[in-house]
Parts: sequence; C-alpha cells; structure tokens
Amino acid sequence: MSYSLWYTLLSACASVISHGEPNFLQHIVIQTGCFNIYRPCPERYRSRQNNLPSTISPLSVITRRLLIRTNYIDDLTTTTVSLTHPSTTATTISSPPLPSETVPSKMTATTPTTSIAVATLETTRITDTAPLTALATLEIPLSSSPGYGKDINPCKYGESAKGFNQRPLMCSRSNSMACPKGFFCHIGASRAETVCCERSGLADPCSLPVEEGEGNARLERYYYDYNSKNCQQFIYRGVRGNENSFGTYEECRHECMRWDLICQISPKASEHRSCSVNRRECGDKQWCHIGTSSYSSLCCAGTSDNLCELPVAQGEGNETITRWFADSNDHSCTRRCKIFTYKGFKGNQNNFLTKEDCEKQCKRECEDPCGTGVMLMNPGYMPFLCTATNICPRNYWCHIGAHPDTTVCCPENGISRCEQPMVEGTGNSSLLRWYFEQISRKCFTFYYHGKEGNQNSFLTEDDCKNACPVYENPCGNGEPLLMNGKPKRCNSEERCPQTHYCHIGANRTENFCCHKNGNRCDQPMNQGEGQSLLLRYYYDKDSYRCREFVYLGSRGNANNFLNEEDCEATCPVVPNPCAYGRPLTNGQNGPIICGGSESCPEDYYCHIGSSPETTNCCPGSNDTCKLPLEIGKGTEQLQRWYFDRKQQMCHQFIYRGLYGNANNFITRGTCQQICQGFKFHKLNKTKKFFWLNFHVPQFFSPLPLSITSIVISILIRTLEFILIVLHCIFCPQMNPCGNGTSLADKEGRRISCKASGSDDCPNGYLCHRGSSSLTTQCCSGQVKNPCEQVLSIGYGGEEIPRWFYDANYKKCLEFTYGGLGGNENNFLSRKSCEESCRGQKDYCPHGDPLMEASGKALAKCGVDDACPRGFICNVIDGKNTTACCQDPANFCLQPIDPGRQCKEFETRYGYDPELDDCVYYQYGGCGGTLNNFETLEKCTEICCKND
Repeated sequence: MSYSLWYTLLSACASVISHGEPNFLQHIVIQTGCFNIYRPCPERYRSRQNNLPSTISPLSVITRRLLIRTNYIDDLTTTTVSLTHPSTTATTISSPPLPSETVPSKMTATTPTTSIAVATLETTRITDTAPLTALATLEIPLSSSPGYGKDINPCKYGESAKGFNQRPLMCSRSNSMACPKGFFCHIGASRAETVCCERSGLADPCSLPVEEGEGNARLERYYYDYNSKNCQQFIYRGVRGNENSFGTYEECRHECMRWDLICQISPKASEHRSCSVNRRECGDKQWCHIGTSSYSSLCCAGTSDNLCELPVAQGEGNETITRWFADSNDHSCTRRCKIFTYKGFKGNQNNFLTKEDCEKQCKRECEDPCGTGVMLMNPGYMPFLCTATNICPRNYWCHIGAHPDTTVCCPENGISRCEQPMVEGTGNSSLLRWYFEQISRKCFTFYYHGKEGNQNSFLTEDDCKNACPVYENPCGNGEPLLMNGKPKRCNSEERCPQTHYCHIGANRTENFCCHKNGNRCDQPMNQGEGQSLLLRYYYDKDSYRCREFVYLGSRGNANNFLNEEDCEATCPVVPNPCAYGRPLTNGQNGPIICGGSESCPEDYYCHIGSSPETTNCCPGSNDTCKLPLEIGKGTEQLQRWYFDRKQQMCHQFIYRGLYGNANNFITRGTCQQICQGFKFHKLNKTKKFFWLNFHVPQFFSPLPLSITSIVISILIRTLEFILIVLHCIFCPQMNPCGNGTSLADKEGRRISCKASGSDDCPNGYLCHRGSSSLTTQCCSGQVKNPCEQVLSIGYGGEEIPRWFYDANYKKCLEFTYGGLGGNENNFLSRKSCEESCRGQKDYCPHGDPLMEASGKALAKCGVDDACPRGFICNVIDGKNTTACCQDPANFCLQPIDPGRQCKEFETRYGYDPELDDCVYYQYGGCGGTLNNFETLEKCTEICCKND
C-alpha cells in the first residue's frame, strides 16, 4: 500500500535538472514553506546542461512543493525531470490548494534515494500563454511513513475536542450538533478524521477563504466563493481544513447563500448575522427578517425610513405563514392593520407577527396640527389636504406644515391674520417662516415648529408684505394716514390733506402723510429717532427765524423743513440778511443786533436792514469802499449810498433789504466820511496796484461839495498819471501775499509759481494764484489748516471767481476774490476745494458727528453731559475736544443695503452678525445704511467682536 506525500530536504541544495525542448521548460523554481518565497542557490550550484535553464534551491526551511512553471505545453511526452540529492528525509506536511483542472502527464521524476520509490507528475493547464504549474507527487509504501498507526489531528486550529475517554470527540454529517460551542464537525476521509475541530473565530464561516488542507486524500467538496457570490467545487486533501467546506453544492448553498435566498437586499458577507424577534442583533441599516426557523431569521439590508408606508410583499417560497401589514393606501384616521399570507422569503419590513405589533408600530392616529380649532375632514374621514389648487373653503385657512399630512385646513379665529401674535408652535420641526409685527409694521423671520400655529405665518417675505401693511411708522404723533389699509405716500405730485403734512425721511419709503397736530410753526424742534443724520430746518418762534438742526430720520413733528426757503415761506420769519453764511449769534443762539462800525468783530460787517431784526453782523470784508455795488434781494425799497471806486464818489441806490454787502450806507455823509479819504487806482496795463492815503486839504472845506469833488477828481487823475510814469521808470513789485512776504531768490527777485496744477513752491510756502503771472508768486503759508480758515475776499479790486470751504455748512461755496491778500482758504475750483477739505471734520470713526440744533457746532459731551441714545462720546486726539458719534452697536447691526444706483457700483464691506465677520457687497453710490465701509480693515476694526 502506498500514498502521496511531500518530501523534505534539510540543510542542503537539491539539484533539479530538466531535459527537453527549449520552448517548453522556461524555468524551474522550488517554493519554500512557511513564507512562500523563492530562494535560488548560489551561482556555483546552477546547472547549464543542454543550455536549458535550471535552478538549484537552498532549502534551509521546509520545502512545501515543487513547482514547474512554463509558457508552453505543446508536447509533454518529450521531457523528463530528475530530482537528485545525496540524502532526503520524507515527512508529511501541509500544502497549498491545487488548481481545479489537471492533466495527467507521462513525465517521470527519479531520485537516487532509497526511501522514495516512484515519482509522478501532475500538471495544471491555465492558458496557452500563462504559466503552467506542475506538482510532483512522491509515492512510498505506507509502512515506511513516519508516525504510522498513531491518531492523526485533522484540525487546522489547535486540537480536536476530547470525549470522556480523552479521545477525539467523533461527530457525523447527520449529527453535526454533537460538537460543543466553538467547535464544528470536520468531515474527513475516514471515521477517525471526522471529529469536532475548533472554529476559526469568524462569525460567518462562509467568509473564510478556501482551504484544500493537507494529506493525500482527494475528496470532492464545495466552498462559498466570496468574490463570485457562489458555491464552487474544490478537492480537499483530508485534514487541516476550515469551516468553509461542504459535502454537496446544496449544503453549501443552503448555508452560505441563504441571505440571497431570503432577503430582498443581501448584506455584505462580513455582516451576515442571524437574529430573533426580541433581540437586536442586526446592525445599522439592517432589519430582522423573521422566518419560520432560525435558518430563515436573518439580518437583511435595506431598511426603510417609513416601513408602514411600504406596500404589502407576499414574498417567495412555499410557506403559508399568517402575517399582518399596514395598508399604505389607507390614509384615513381609522386605519387598522390587515392580515395576509407570507410565503417565507423575499419580504419587506411591513411584515408583523401579530396585529398588535403592527398597530403599535403603524396605527394611524391623524395628527391635528391646527392651533385655532379642529382641522377640516373630508367625507371619507380623512384630513382635507390643501394645495395651490385644492384651496380651503370659507372660514378656513391652509396650515402649511412640515409634510403633506400636516398641510390641512384649519378654522379661522375671527382675528385678522396681521393682528395675530407670532406663535412658534409645537413639534420638532424648524421651518423658516415670516410673520408680521404690528408695532414696527415690519415682517420678520422666525422658526415654526410645525404644529399649533396661527395665520400670522408666511412662507416668504413677499407673502407677508402682500398680505399685511408693512411699513416703518415715521410719524411722531400717531399712525400715518391709511388708504385701503396701507399708509398714503406723498411727494411733490401727491400731496397730503390739510390736516396732515408730508414727512420726508431718509429715503422715499418713509415719505408718508403724518398728522400736523396743530400749527407746525408753533411746535418745538424735534430731532426725532433713528440712525440718519439729515440736515433740516425748523422755525424758532422765539427769534422768528428758521434754524438748522440734525434730524435723525423718523418720529419728528411737522416743524421740519428740507431747506430754509420752505421754512421761511411757511412761517412768519425774520429772514437771514447775509449774502454769505449766517449772522453772528450770541450765547442764546440769537443773532447779534449791531449798531455801529465797531460792533462787529473782524471778518464781519454790520448789515443795516429795514429793522433791528435784519441789522446783524454778517460774514464779509471790512474794506467796504473797495466792494462793488450790491442792490441785494427782497421786497424792501431802501434808499442807500455806496462808494464808486472808479469815480471816487458816493452815489445813491435802492437797496432791497437783504443779501447786500458792506458798501452800503444810510447817508451820503457816512459814505463820504468812510470812503472819500481813500484813493484806489488800478493800472490796467501793468496790473499793478497802488494805494494813496489822500487827505482833503483844509482850504477846500469852504467850497461847495460838488466843486470840491471835481477838484479832487482832477488832482487824482494827475497823480495817477504821475504814478504810472514812476511805475514805468522804476517797475516796483507789489507784494500779493496776504500774510508774510513773497519768496525771493539770492538777487531779491520774486519767485513765480504755476497758476494751475500742482503746487511747485517749497515747503513752508504756497502758491498765491492771482489774476496774472505778476501776482502768482510763492507766499509764506500759515500754520493753520486752510479748510479751517475763515473767508477772506482780499483786496485789489479784481473780481475773480474762487471757492472756499465753509466750516459751518461743511461744504465748498463760491466767492469773489479781490486778487491780492486773503488767505489759503482760496481754491480755483469747487473740485479742488472739495478734494482738499473733504473729511476735515473727521471727528468720528465712522459716520458724521451729532451737531447742535443750529448745525454750526458739534454737540459736546463729557462726564456730566452724556450723549443722547444711540450715540457715544468720542474723544478726538489732537483736537482737544469731544463729539457724540453714532454707537457701532447700532449701525453695525443695520442691514447691509446696496442703496440705489447713482453712479458706478463699487465694492463695499458690511458686518454680518450671524457670521460675526465682514463681507463684501456692491454699493450703488447713494442711500443705504451706515453698515457701509470702504475697506475690510475698517469694517473689521469697528464691528467685529474681539475674542
């Protein structure tokens, strides 16, 4: 008797010599055990017989099998393989599995050892071009096998289970349950090898890889192939196999493919689990299919979020099992579970063992989401589901819930939906909705929980605005005039009734008709509320004048005018008589009434009007005799006198009462007294100016005034001729600088500068731009900021249009420059003025400071003098003053508003409180809110929270 076994070569190299055609045997390798590595012998052991490749392998570890790999198997009868070694020792070891298709070969292998009798060769055909694997099987008599007659351990993992006699515990295919827990029945080639072996430890034996085992048996078995998802045949060697080994295909399919047979969606092989009714063995996204036995009670994949809405599934198979299901087509509030017959396999989750289990899970109790009464039901006792086409009947409204089942008709409660309070409701939903807030007349967002709300709930802001009167009430006295439930807007074409006035806000949306609440001219000044800073005028009934104030945008009163003209046209005022600026005021903010030439300070003159109220100190030059005639404006007819500098005489004119200048005298004598002692000459050819302080001689006093004037005129003309001649001879240079001197070179010549463009004078000097190149020179500059200097029209008799920055009005105004003198607050154009003086009053980090009611001075603040609500006291570095600036806590939370487009869109930055970060947006140039910054850095510095 003989059997197949492997041979072992210890501590030496075995020579494997091949003979045959070169195109058959490409190379021979010896595969070593344990590590499955190929280890060729050193060069000196290699054979080169017949120029055929051969390999000598050092077998320092146990050799498992001999592999012959080739690319051609055309003729297997012409090649012999010889195995030679001086001494070998045979033993039985495990070997890897064989391929499925074998072709017997007539090739022989011989060895000189006495322990091996015959060597046969089996080959495996794969493809004509893929490698060929050959197995050398050595046959020796059974009597020569070491360990013959002893118990063989067929188990792969550890020892077999022991019985009472400490012998291996036997089992059988029909009695596999005889093995204890943790063991399985290993079915071997004989009774002695069919014992209880220890399991691999995996929950699912079908996921184990195929294991052909060891030994010389050839047992036809089946294993479950995880990759192909099917049972495959293999040859089992008799011992050292695993649980993934079945006697028949049906047995393998029954055990390993039952998930595919039973479940609609089979889980992964690594997730195969059995389950029971009351235990939770299944994992996530799995459900327990309850069959008639433990075999068909498995965890299946493919759970449903709403198993009660699944259709009934009778499944497949031959079983007749009574089960219960919830009818997904029954939407009534009285739905009950129904009975059906289940066939055993391929069901779904809508499958319950009892009616109680089914109704506990799926009984429909119609949820009533209405918070204003009981929801409307249809004749089938089902909720009346409302849609865009299926609208609710009268006295009902459509409650829109989180899903169609809660979108039903609820009864109205008799209160207008816009007057109902905001109700968040109950439930677990978080639905973004809009509601109308009656006090502010605005729509706001809130989160609705899905049930028990009311009608004051809208899907969009537009829905809310279309249903409710959305507006901001700007009126300080009651509500605006309502027309059809909405406030009446007003403008130049749509006027308000006599009982109302048109409130003009920061934008057109706030132009509503508000109650006058009496005579508007009798009402006190009211700055209102809000974040705007609007320059307005109010009527001061104590002084009978219209004065400036800063309006905050809303909640004011009717004593609010866009400009001074509107105010003066509405209320009985004493008008402002000054042509430029405002009259000088006293400590009570009232205009100073002047009475003589010494009553007004420098840079002011006494304007003499038709009454004391218009006799005030007005801004302007005190060089009265050099000013042109100004008849003024108004309705008055006042006889006045002015000095004609060309004729050097005083002439009479009719003054209209307002907006004149200092060259305005009540009597001729006053005019002569002030002006006829001065002679001013303009040399047209040279544009040089001279002054002659000429006193009337005493001997002219007795003469009539007319004769005296004629004589003086002749003398003046004569002197003028003499001066011209002298000027042409000596060419004197006049100093055009108002303060200081002109810049001169080393030789004393005045240095000219450019009349336009950039200032080319050195530091400490500025370019005085006169009417010609002779008066356009570098003059020493003042330390004071030009934009903070008062208006100075200069002297010289020129009439040059110029611009200056009015610090009171905070804007650039036009004036007539005399050509010489003056100061640095003198610009060639409005543009250059605005570019130089813009931002001079930068008292606040952002926005404008709060002004006093007159609009001329900052509203001061300090320890004992707090700013009004919405403002904070800001100390201005370097200016030694304070100002009330808008609180960032207010304007940083204003909405980001692109405004209206009045020029090219530009990138601005606004603070988003939800992100606690500044984001960019496109600004249209006009309007908007103060949440508007030119740079990301400024927005971040002012508005972002400090961590």
